[in-house]
Order: sequence, then C-alpha cells, then structure tokens
Amino acid sequence: MRKVLLCMIFIACFAVPAFFSVYDVDPHHDGAMFKPAWDLLNGNMLFRDTYSQYGAFTVLLQALAMSLFGKYLVVLKMLTAGFYGMIGVLLYKINEKILPRWINLLGILFFICLAPYYIWTFHVWSSVYALFFQLLAVYHFASYLETGSRRNIFQSGIAAAFTFWFRQPVGIFLFAALSLFALVEFVFSRERKRNAVDYSYFFIGFAAFVLIVLVWLSATHALKDWWKQSIVMAYSFGSGFCTGIKRILWSLFPEIGLLWSILPISALFAYFLYIRKRFFLRLKNPGIAVLGVIAAAGLASWMQYYPVTCFRHVYWGGIPLIGCFLGFFYILLQGMKPRTLVIPVLAVSLVFLPEIIFRISKAESKLSAVYYPADSKTILKGMNLSEENRDIFADIKSVYEQFRTKGGIEFVNMNPDALFLLYLEPELPSLKGSGFKPYVRQLYAMEQIYPGYFNSELEFMKVHSPMILARPEFELPEGYFIKKELRNGFKIYWPENLK
Repeated sequence: MRKVLLCMIFIACFAVPAFFSVYDVDPHHDGAMFKPAWDLLNGNMLFRDTYSQYGAFTVLLQALAMSLFGKYLVVLKMLTAGFYGMIGVLLYKINEKILPRWINLLGILFFICLAPYYIWTFHVWSSVYALFFQLLAVYHFASYLETGSRRNIFQSGIAAAFTFWFRQPVGIFLFAALSLFALVEFVFSRERKRNAVDYSYFFIGFAAFVLIVLVWLSATHALKDWWKQSIVMAYSFGSGFCTGIKRILWSLFPEIGLLWSILPISALFAYFLYIRKRFFLRLKNPGIAVLGVIAAAGLASWMQYYPVTCFRHVYWGGIPLIGCFLGFFYILLQGMKPRTLVIPVLAVSLVFLPEIIFRISKAESKLSAVYYPADSKTILKGMNLSEENRDIFADIKSVYEQFRTKGGIEFVNMNPDALFLLYLEPELPSLKGSGFKPYVRQLYAMEQIYPGYFNSELEFMKVHSPMILARPEFELPEGYFIKKELRNGFKIYWPENLK
C-alpha cells in the first residue's frame, strides 16, 4: 500500500509540472541553462570553455539528459519535472516521520498548488535539483537520528555535497545548518564520544565529495574559471541587489505573500520547541529531534529568498518549511483526538488558501492563452510558443537566412538571451568552435571576471562581420546598420557592406 501511495505521489508531482512545462519559453533563463549543457555535448570543458554560474552538477546532469534523449529544450523540461516528482516523494518520506498520513498528504497538495509555473514560465533551474538533494540530506540525517546508523549520516554528508555542486549557496547554508544542529546535539549529549565519531561521518562524506570535484576541475584546468563564474560572478550578481540589512530583511520577509513570511517564522518556533523539549525537558523522543533537523534545514533554505525575491525563489526556498509549519502545529495539538484535530489543522492551513487561489487564477489565464507549436527542426521541438516569442524566433531565422544568401556566416548575440542564438544551432559555425566564446553577452560583470572580454567581442566583429542581435541600449558598432526591428525591443544589425 505504501509503495502504491509513493508512486501516486510521484506521478502527481511529475505530471502537473510536466504539463505546464511546455507552455512557452524564457529565452534568457532557459538559454542560460541550455547553453552550457549544449557546449559540453560539443566537446567543450565545463567552465573552462563555457560559462555557467549555476552549479557544476546541474550542467553535467542536463548535458547527460540531452545526450540520451536529444538536444531539445523539452528534454530539460521533462528532466526537471521528473525531479519535482522525486521531491514530492522525498517530502512525504521526511514528513511522515513527524506527521500522520492525512496531514502529510495535505503538505504534498500544498507543494503542488504553490508552484511558480502557474504564474510564470517553467524554469529548468538548478534550484530544483538542489532542492532534491537538500531534502535527501535531511532524510538521511533524520533516519540517522531514528536508527543511529552511521551509514545514514555519511549519506547525508554526500547528499549535502551534491547540493553544493548543484547550487553552491544552498549547499553552503545546508552544510552550516546541519553542522550547527550536530554541534547542539553534541553539546547536550550524554554520549559525546559516540556522537563525535558519528557526526564525523557527515563531515567526511561532505568534504570527500566536494574535494573530488575540485580535484577534477583542477586536473582539467577549469578550477580558476569555476571560481570566477560560480563564486566571484555570483557574489557580484548578489551584491548588485544591495547587501544592506534593510534589503536583506525585505528579502527574508517578502511582500509578495504573507505565507512566505509565516513559514520561516514557524520554523523558528519549531526549532525553539525542539531545543526546549530535547534539552530542557530532556525528552528522548526521536520525533522531536527529527523536527529539529527539519527546522534547521528549513531555516537554511529560507536564505534562498535573497537576493532575488520572486515567486520562484520563495517557492524553492519555502518548500522544506511546509513540513515544519505543519509539524510544529501538529506537535502542539498532539494531545487532541484525531477527529477533533481535523478542525484546527484545516483552520491553520487556511493561510495557504490565498496563494493557492492566486495560482489557480494564473493557471486559468495561462491555459486560455493562444500558443503556437515551435519548429520541430530546432531545439524548441515539442514546445508551444506565445505569439511574441514565435514572431521573434521566426524573424531571427528569416533574417539570418537572408544574411546567408548575401554571403554572411557568423551571428553574435549581444544580450543574455542565449536561446535565440541556439535556435540557429545547425547553421552556425561559431558554435562549432571558432575561438570566440561564449558567443552570447552574459551579465554586466563579465568584464570584471574576464578583463578584455568586450574587446574580444569587438575584435571578433571586425574580423568576421557577423549579424548582430541586440537590445535598444546597444551601441551601434562602426560599419553596421539596423536591418530589422523585432518585438520586445530587439534589433538585428547587418554590416554596411551587405546593405
């Protein structure tokens, strides 16, 4: 019966995002993930020969999926939907340690109904994969607290390391939170020697798998580029949103919905409840310790609200907090009979209702919009495009075909929307290796981490006279004219000699 239930949870948590994933594309965010994976499949080395600030394992996983099922964006969409399915199963398995089945299933319903893909385009983001391994680390840590198995605590350390390599900030905060939890357990423990040995397995598991990847990056001469792209660039990006205390507090207690502030506050109370019952009342109930580790990991996940506080990031950061919220109130009400427990639990759950209703209305709007099947001969095979995106992609392809008939070859994308560039993938010699990379303007800080980057772009343009796609703020290079103005402010430039 339990296996059937877990299968049903996976199917539900996979099917819903899979269904919504094929509705339109985000040329910037989808391109940022697709481009480095595409580069790896074409013989380039991660970081050294391409650009990504979203986790080494994310690029490797997505490249593997594309190598097995084809170089199509829909492959990454289905891969990510599959991870949502596995996240649902893990959430259930973690929360069943502290919650009865019906409340646990209520939490899974909230997980499905609060997703951001009802509101915005479905993202194949590293945060989804990191969330899975974050929960896997919590599951193994909680299993250790129940069984005392050193194998579980070692596996928790490995899962935390995987979290780090899928999304560095999430992995760092998770490792810090679980380490602090272990320290608190050790300080108040009556078996400190045993606990010290047990928790060393967690640190060994984490350190070993972090170091293995660092050694590999060093051996492939990619370590320096990893540091620049994933650490320096990420810090530069975050600091661009302001690091003042007011801004941080605004991010951690966002105005986009009261729920997203209530969840971390409930986790704080849950952690204090764990401290009180575990160490002041000296209760040895494993369920209390499990609530404590779920709360600790949830508070670490809360940090994902910063610096970009949006529907996506509060969702990815807030999902581990749902179990905390429900678990905290369930433990407070544990003395009540099951029948009388239903009313207060449902009353508490009403805090989720406004957010769910909002997403239902957005989902209805999304499904009622008009979409157009993408060209099946491109990387967008299997996707459905909005009218705006359909027109932009079609115009780029049409103008490029004219460019080829005039003797032009190269195409440079002077904006961060890499998906436009890859749409022409079969026809572009640059993408097959012409010495200029990454063929797409990244964030504003590229010049900071790669001095001379913009000069390389200009030199490439002088030598190859490419067609250029850019936004209005782009400064027209010498010897170019505007060939066509596209929707959403894009412009295509051609060299004067092709006028």
